[in-house]
Amino acid sequence: MKTFVRLIRRYVLAAVGIVLLLVFLGLGLLVFLGWQETTHLPQRTYASSEIADAMVETPAGLALGAAHTPEEWMDGYAWAMVLDDTGNIRWSYALPDVLNHAYTTGEVAGFARWYLDDYPVFCWAEDYGLFVIGLARGSLWKCSIYTSPEYILNLAKTIPLGFGLLLLLAAICCFLLSWQGAKRLETVASGLDALAEGQTVQLPTEGFAGELAEKLNRTSAQLQTRNELLARRKALAAQEKDLNARLLPNRRALADHRKLADQRDALDARWQWVNALASTAGGTLISKQKIRLEAYIQMNYLDRILVHANTRLMQMTAGQYELERIGAENQRSQSGLDLGVIDHYNGTRRSVKTLSGGESFKASLALALGLSDEVQSTAGGIRLDTLFLDEGFGSLDEESLEQAIRVLSGLTEGDRLVGIISHVAALKDRIDRQVVVHKERSGGSWVEIVT
Repeated sequence: MKTFVRLIRRYVLAAVGIVLLLVFLGLGLLVFLGWQETTHLPQRTYASSEIADAMVETPAGLALGAAHTPEEWMDGYAWAMVLDDTGNIRWSYALPDVLNHAYTTGEVAGFARWYLDDYPVFCWAEDYGLFVIGLARGSLWKCSIYTSPEYILNLAKTIPLGFGLLLLLAAICCFLLSWQGAKRLETVASGLDALAEGQTVQLPTEGFAGELAEKLNRTSAQLQTRNELLARRKALAAQEKDLNARLLPNRRALADHRKLADQRDALDARWQWVNALASTAGGTLISKQKIRLEAYIQMNYLDRILVHANTRLMQMTAGQYELERIGAENQRSQSGLDLGVIDHYNGTRRSVKTLSGGESFKASLALALGLSDEVQSTAGGIRLDTLFLDEGFGSLDEESLEQAIRVLSGLTEGDRLVGIISHVAALKDRIDRQVVVHKERSGGSWVEIVT
């Protein structure tokens, strides 16, 4: 109960504080608006009266005082002029053309305190004439309020007193309203004490605290319902204990079932892995190229042999042909070791079956030499020092034969022996060391070594 009273006291003080804060904020707003208005006024370095007093007579006529330049005197103003007693312009500074004319007495009386052609103006009567200085159009509103001095003095005395009375009245109203609310909250406090002791309450719902009282009534009904639910909970707890005794065997059976299911899943996963491995090795994977493991290894070696073979073939064909391995046509085929040829002369790809006899011989010779190079590079130090070629040169034209001989001559460098078995006469003239086999009519033969 004491805590609730302290809460009410804080509420009252907070309400009074809010009223005071609003009042001070209002005063601050008025001060801010006044300061902002001063910043929006046209900024002028010198007052118009100072400029009027600074005018001096010179032999050339009227002029601004020598203490400052004309631009410094006129900083913040648009123009200025001096009228003589007849209304004629005696002196001017930056005067617009529309204002550059003589003025009658009525016209001077019209703008002497307010505006001249929408320019805010200030006028000062001096010995040398009427000094008129103007600001930019729209930069200042000039108006006049007529009242008695007594009214202004009384207003200055009345405003603080009236403001204080209004402040006191607001505080009294706030206090009365808060006190009335506190009285109504005492009933709510009594209901809270009853709820804390576990009693059922039914508070009136009219007045200031009607909404809070209604919520307390609902809370009381909910507490009563909770007590009934607690009683039911005890009965259900006894039933739960009986069911737990029956549930224990079923849980054991469930654990055994899950253990067996895990073992089955592990076996199924291992079977899938083994099956995928077997399909990969056998080239029977679905939606994949049908390549067996041994075919894949052969394809790898063939690609390496083609690297060496194409070096020879490009030399023998003057850069026209290059061999390439052709993959499977579709995912149902188990090929991948077929060869194709790239014709660099016309930029086409075709099968090696389309090569002529001489071109096929060059390709075969290049593959044989590529195989030899690959074996030597991967066989751990094994060297193929001797190479025999049997026939095939008769299908070559003169240019192709020259290219083939040039490649074979390059192979003899480095202590390598190349033997050629052929009946082509052009080769006989190009080979220095020959083993010539002569056939006898009787059916025998004899050998002649030519060095």
